[in-house]
Amino acid sequence: MIDNQSHFLSFRHLMTALLCVAGLAFVTSCESSSHDDDDQPTAEEQTQMLTEAQATALVFRLAGVSASEVSNLRVETDRDDGVLEYEVKFNVGNREYEYEIDAITGALRGTEIE
Repeated sequence: MIDNQSHFLSFRHLMTALLCVAGLAFVTSCESSSHDDDDQPTAEEQTQMLTEAQATALVFRLAGVSASEVSNLRVETDRDDGVLEYEVKFNVGNREYEYEIDAITGALRGTEIE
């Protein structure tokens, strides 16, 4: 004979597990959608902005280095104070370079050399 109380407990455990899984899925989807989309270029900005290759060539010229000297090149877009930027980071020998340039005008916005 099946005990109604144990049947209820099994159902309760099942419902608790389902709610936990659903809650976890909700939290995960909230975390993945919480990325700051304001850092992404708008459609208009995309038509106006420099390409990564143009930004990289400009930065190498500013740094006085050639592409053949560079290692660990990293290029990212970011928005700083409302301005869309390219962050270009790379190494030449033991030195680490970081340049921030306006992604549309190419104007230098910051530099750090270590």
